Amino acid sequence: AHVVETHNQYLETDDNTQGRTELKDVSEDFKNYKVIFHRDRVFLRHTEVKDGEFFCVLLFVGPEELAEDFIYEVKISNEKEFIVMRNVACSNETSVEEIFESRKCVNLNFNLIKNFITKENTLILNVNLVSEEKKCCAVM
Repeated sequence: AHVVETHNQYLETDDNTQGRTELKDVSEDFKNYKVIFHRDRVFLRHTEVKDGEFFCVLLFVGPEELAEDFIYEVKISNEKEFIVMRNVACSNETSVEEIFESRKCVNLNFNLIKNFITKENTLILNVNLVSEEKKCCAVM
């Protein structure tokens, strides 16, 4: 209830088309957050450009042992190309800085990401839960 009432600008629901988000004004110091409700679970998608690297992590709001059951897929695309990566969700009990340092998230060089940013300085990002089974990280 607190998130819905106070942080409505950060909300995203299951009816969002394929988890698609247009990130605006992507630059060297970019940060973006979205709260995602999926079934009876709450997640936080944290996207950030830091020290020349692009990070995207899906945080499960709850204990680490439950977070490890969720696999998410990140797709970055333009009209002709795309990058797809999968990873295991992390818990919000772990700091984002620790996740970034350990690389337990989607992590790409920002110079590569620049190839997908439109002339309007928009990045098309799709983040979807693809499985609720525990699996190892995979890069596609």
